[in-house]
This record gives sequence, C-alpha cells and structure tokens, in this order.
Amino acid sequence: MSGSTQLSLLGVEEETALYHARRRGYFTLNHRDPADICRAGYARMKQTPYPLDQLPTVIQLLNPRIDTWISQGEFFRPNRRVVNLYRIGLLFVDLDYYTVPDCEYATPEWMAEVVKFHLVEEERLPPPTVIISSGQGLQIKWIFDEPIPGFALPRWNACQSVLVDALKDLGADSKAKDASRILRVVGTVNTKSGEVARVIHHDPSAIASFEYFAECLLPYTREQVQALREEAADKRRERKLKIADGSKSKEKYGGHAFSNRRLAWDRLKDLQKLVELRGGIAKGHRTQTLFYMINFLLLSGATNSTQMWHEARELARQINPGWTHRESALSTLYRKAKEHQAGKTVEFRGRKYPPLYTPKNSTLIDQLEITPDEERRLRTIISKGQARERKRERQRDAAEKARRQKGAKRRSEYEAEAAERARHAYEMRASGLRWSEVGSRFGISEDAARVLAGRHTPMSSMSRLKMAS
Repeated sequence: MSGSTQLSLLGVEEETALYHARRRGYFTLNHRDPADICRAGYARMKQTPYPLDQLPTVIQLLNPRIDTWISQGEFFRPNRRVVNLYRIGLLFVDLDYYTVPDCEYATPEWMAEVVKFHLVEEERLPPPTVIISSGQGLQIKWIFDEPIPGFALPRWNACQSVLVDALKDLGADSKAKDASRILRVVGTVNTKSGEVARVIHHDPSAIASFEYFAECLLPYTREQVQALREEAADKRRERKLKIADGSKSKEKYGGHAFSNRRLAWDRLKDLQKLVELRGGIAKGHRTQTLFYMINFLLLSGATNSTQMWHEARELARQINPGWTHRESALSTLYRKAKEHQAGKTVEFRGRKYPPLYTPKNSTLIDQLEITPDEERRLRTIISKGQARERKRERQRDAAEKARRQKGAKRRSEYEAEAAERARHAYEMRASGLRWSEVGSRFGISEDAARVLAGRHTPMSSMSRLKMAS
C-alpha cells in the first residue's frame, strides 16, 4: 500500500464532515472484504445504513484494509436509493483518467493540476473544493455551504451533467453522476492498486452555495427561468395557440427544457405522497402505481435503465412492505427507458415526445382514483378545478400583498378595528350619552352612530353565565 505513506490534506473525519453533518437522516457505507468470498468465488459488496448522528463513531471503527465506499447523499429512509434522497451537499465527478491515452501513467497530483487548469482556464467553471486520489482515479468535489433538499434534484442533475461533460475527455465516468452514488472513503485501501484513497487538493475558499454553482454551470438562473415561464404564459394568453385538431395547446411546465424533468420529479414525489396518505396502496393499483413512479423517475433524469430495477424494489417496498412486484410488468418500460437514454423520440401530430409515457393529470387521477381531498395535498397531479382554486388563492395572496405594500391594513385588522369602534359606540350609548354625543366622539352623524353601535352584538346574560361556568 504505497499510498499509505503519503500525506493526505484531510483525514476521513474532516473530509466527510464537509458534506455530512449530524442531522436527521441516513448515510450508507459499502465495503468489500477480499477475505469474505461468496459461493460464486468473489468478494460480494455489502451495504449498511447508519443514522447520520452515528457518523463520527462509525468512521472511527472503519477497517482501512478493505475497500470501503460512502454515500454522497443523505436519505430519509435507511436505503440508498435516489427516490429516498433527503438532501445532498456537494457536486462530484468520478474521473477514471487511467482510461485516457497519455494519462494512463500520470500521477494523481499531476492530473489534479490538469483538472484544475482545464476547469478554470479552459471551461471557465468553478474550481473544485476537494480532489481525492481514489487509488486509480480522482474524485472531484464541489462542496456547498448548505446542503440542498431532495426536491431540488432536477437542477442538481443538470449541474452534474455539465461537470461530467466538461471533464469527459479526461475520463469522467458518465455512469457515476447520480445522487445515490457511493465514492471511496479517504484513508481506506483500493485493493485493485494497493493505494490508499487520500485528499490531494483542498481549497476551503471554493466552498459556495448551490445557487452560485448553478448560476455558473446552467444557462439560466432561477430568476431567468421564472421570467421565461411568465413570458411563455403571456404568449399563451395573448395568442391562444391551438393545435391542429382545434383543442388547446398543452402548457409546458415552466417554459424551459429543464422544467419537463422538474415536472416528472414532482409527479414522482406526488405519487410517493399518495402512498403515504393512503398508508400504502391496496391490491389492484400497486403495479400501476409502481409503473408510473418508475416512468416519472426515468423522465426526471434521476436514474437510468440500469439502476431502475434497484429503485423499483425500493418503491415497491414503500407501496407495500410485503409485496413483490413482477419485473415482467416493467419490461416495456425498461425497453422505452433504453430508447430514452439513446436519445430516441416519437412523433405525434407534428411534435416530438420522449418514448416514455407522459400521461395527463386527468388520466392519473382517474386510473389511480385520486380523491379531491388527496389532490389538495399534492403539488402537480391535480384536476382543472383544483388548479383554478389554487390560482384564485394565488391571486388573492398577490392582491393582499399589493395592498400591504401600499400601506393598507389586512382585512382581519380592519374588521377587528371596526368591531372595536362598534363596541365603544354601544357602550357610550349604554352609559347614557345621547346619539348626537356618541356621533361627535367619532366625528360622524347621529344616524351613523346608531348604525355603528348596531353592529355590536352584546353577549346575552345567559351566554355570560355559560362562559362563567
């Protein structure tokens, strides 16, 4: 283990603390012990989930002599699947530079300098925070100052794709960019090379917010995406576009290519929420629910045809812990997933669509028998009636916000003040003042004073007795 004598800039505790903190959730450790040979004649990888608050203890008990990997993301269930992603605190690229001609025998330190120069000087991208020599390649990481939640995964995936594409000529592994990925643990051996994984570059000043990295990597900021959405909505309203058969054109979720992946991810989360609301899915809807879950997961770009079977098993457990789904029920979806990965499309009425399924909300609501009460708890799988209701709520909130910005009082405040004025007017009259005197106190006429006092409904003697008891 020649690498064991070389200095690492960060130990395993410091390196993992950059993207894993002691908070709610789980991480996983995977290891392969060469001494633990299975019947097939090879060392099988074993995976163990742990609560995040046990990370310091678990790290101290690691065996540095066996291959060990750690999940980069954090999960809300003790299962390292992207459908369970809770949060993630970094971007990363797994660089197999030994597969690139002229780089096969390069030292990790030399390759790290090449990577930094290529990223900053040639691609004009943010410099990495950490570079780890994994024993055969490099693990390049961009650390966030705060982790992002799982619902931000579509933007995170888009950033990952940009970084992998930027380093593909240097050996970036395009199959190792998902949020459920595991990477080698610093201080443990790579038994293929005999080298120990170690940090060879660490730049604390390169830690930044995810929003900063996204603005550097993606063509549009969040504000620009929102502007594009509003612009697209304005055009739809003004031009009232219609497709050939005369029906209304389909609204695009967000008016931007990336938003289709966002919509697919949100629909998957809605279906997971539906499972939670129902306490599982009853017989008759399980296969169909799983089918749509995997379909939207594939459309979101969060997984691929190879990994979909692992994700399907986890989603099946969420649907019903004792249910074993038939893989043959997903065979068509698997074929379409491979076509989707290959970039194939299908054409319908002059427009191109992915080979995967893009059902309407009404189809999902009908087939899964989603009730109006359940709709109110979902984000995107909603009926037109629910959409109109939410639009009215947004408009009321916007109107109220505009009134507040102009200095107007909230309606509740205005009503409370009016009720207080009415009570004072009533009590003044009850104390013996004439109506003209009551009116003068408020700067209103005698008749207006009568009306004002009449708005106050005093508590009856019986009501007072009930409250006192």
